[in-house]
Amino acid sequence: MPGSLHQQLDAAPMPPLVPTLDWLLNLTKETIEQGPMPLLEVLRGSVYYPAAGTDGHDVEMLSPYAPSFVHVDYSYRESEVRAQLQDDQCFAGYELVGLRSVNKAELTPLGWHPSFHDPKGHRGLPASAHPSNSFALWAVYARKSTRGPQYGAERFSLLHLHAEGVAAYDALYRGNGAQARFLTIIRPGEGFGDNWTRFTKPDDFLHQLVVGHPQGPPAYLLYGRDNTQACWPEFEQMVQERKFGLNGSSTNLQLWSRPARAIGGA
Repeated sequence: MPGSLHQQLDAAPMPPLVPTLDWLLNLTKETIEQGPMPLLEVLRGSVYYPAAGTDGHDVEMLSPYAPSFVHVDYSYRESEVRAQLQDDQCFAGYELVGLRSVNKAELTPLGWHPSFHDPKGHRGLPASAHPSNSFALWAVYARKSTRGPQYGAERFSLLHLHAEGVAAYDALYRGNGAQARFLTIIRPGEGFGDNWTRFTKPDDFLHQLVVGHPQGPPAYLLYGRDNTQACWPEFEQMVQERKFGLNGSSTNLQLWSRPARAIGGA
């Protein structure tokens, strides 16, 4: 990609800010825990993060630009994820409004008819990924009154699924006719990890599924790698780069954009 990093950053503007939407502002502890989950609102314009583990750096970096975050991972038990989401320090500067379990029928009200066949020639999933271990948790957080708008979004939604990342994207986004605004790929367990496929590899299963979405791929990719180009060729311009500590080491998170002509007003 021609030009210096400084030139690339100057040429690629940040995504437009998204004001806190009414559906988020109107939620209370009671409506979150006892009412229906607004599935399409949770999915539209969201951040999709497969192999997320218990990482929250996408929230820290992108909450002003997306109302909702969808994290998918099969490495942690429900008790572990629930405890973290309820921890006062889960998202510094935010407090939990409400949290509840979500069932399969709420996530796929139209059912799910997979868009891909079971792969051959790939290693199998670990035992932790067995469907009997599946669960989903939905949480909503509000910025503390002691924090100003510069700190992040006033509110955000977080849906955590104990599931496999390719199948979850297919069921949630393609199955419900919704489109994520951001895709996050940060240390997805390739190589010696537990991932059965390579999320970073163009033309592998996740890439094929996301790019083949009838509404097109997300407008932005948050990529956890020091590089001069994104892992997927659709994302051509670096928008922002920030360094974070992650699991005892540091990593650069790079936000990449598709060309403006490809995403229109996204």
